[in-house]
Amino acid sequence: MDVQSGRVEKRFPISVPVWLTSFNRPGPFERAVTENVSPAGARIILGTRWPPDETIVVLCSPGCIANAQVVYSQPLPHDSNQFAIGLRLQRVPRGWPVPASDAAPLAGGH
Repeated sequence: MDVQSGRVEKRFPISVPVWLTSFNRPGPFERAVTENVSPAGARIILGTRWPPDETIVVLCSPGCIANAQVVYSQPLPHDSNQFAIGLRLQRVPRGWPVPASDAAPLAGGH
């Protein structure tokens, strides 16, 4: 396990368009883009702050729909109108940019 981040799986620097909406209060989808992706989740850049622990619906490609939990939400230091959110997937959906079989644990991971 990576002691600094608590992550077991490596993240890949992949930029993929995604669309997000609240699971509990569905509404219009917000367009965003990933900064990095792993089979367990993603870091996403968008224009809205999402509260930690919020459950959201993520659409990333035709047929790729996932439920995820917001782990963190922080303003970007270089643009106060943009936020980075960390998402933890409830399960890896078919069509996710990084399938579970393609990722190897970080060095020293368990």
